[in-house]
Amino acid sequence: MRLAVAKRLHFKKAADDCFVSPSTLSNAIAELENQIGFQIFERTNKKVIVTKLGLELLKKV
Repeated sequence: MRLAVAKRLHFKKAADDCFVSPSTLSNAIAELENQIGFQIFERTNKKVIVTKLGLELLKKV
């Protein structure tokens, strides 16, 4: 799921790709971020940005 968000940079489109609701996707990623202790994505109402630490994590998957 996090790869779909990184690819699309849009939660709704990524959620559609993963066949889940945007809120389910957002909650799952927020829980992951909480568990690992840093943000993978910066979110605003208009855009999604992969953080520097997020880029490092995504390179490893």
